[in-house]
Amino acid sequence: MRVCRRCTVAVSLLSVCFAAVGCGDPGKPVRQYTLKDAPSPLDEVRTLLERYAEGQPVGSEVINFEALVGRVREADPERAMVLEQGLAAIAQSPATAAARARQLLKQLGPA
Repeated sequence: MRVCRRCTVAVSLLSVCFAAVGCGDPGKPVRQYTLKDAPSPLDEVRTLLERYAEGQPVGSEVINFEALVGRVREADPERAMVLEQGLAAIAQSPATAAARARQLLKQLGPA
């Protein structure tokens, strides 16, 4: 199998060009993003309950209810007790999620 010299030279030059272009500019600053106001666990719960109240079906997020209640418990133990019972009821009977979510939102009170 014979390979022409022009092809070999062309492939070599292309390889060198791609390597040089791929290195990038080391002096270019890298953008870093940080969250200034991360949502509180109670805000996460409210968002979830609002979606259920609007009619979103209960999905696989049910497995995260316990961890979510744990995070709320660190911030507000009283609301965590109410939330734990309400989310357990939603997980048990997803068909009644909309009504229970509205009730839980009222029990949790304003933000």
